[in-house]
Amino acid sequence: MSILITDKDRRIEYISPYFTEVTGYSKEEILGKTPSLLKTDKTRRETYNQLNDMLEAGGRWHFVNRKKNGEEYTEAVLVSSIKNESGEVTHYVGIKEDISEYKRMKKELSDQLYFTSVR
Repeated sequence: MSILITDKDRRIEYISPYFTEVTGYSKEEILGKTPSLLKTDKTRRETYNQLNDMLEAGGRWHFVNRKKNGEEYTEAVLVSSIKNESGEVTHYVGIKEDISEYKRMKKELSDQLYFTSVR
């Protein structure tokens, strides 16, 4: 799992080493940017709208994102807000898991089951 911390305006302030391993972006390339740098058109617009509407409350989403080398990957993201003593959001913490291999295996098993049942 990788960890991403942004300020309230979603500018990245911290990434874990695993984030670099998954995406190919170094700290120097990603700090100060927003996670939208990874965005593809394969994630539905409604998902991003939900994210924007519910970000303060936190939640779990799935995104198809793009690595630095252009390769796409699917990740599950859990986002939580961090608030100060006044209750104002100061940061967001994202815990991200690359689930590409899981999705590939699930599809392969589904295809195998379908092929077996059609025979």
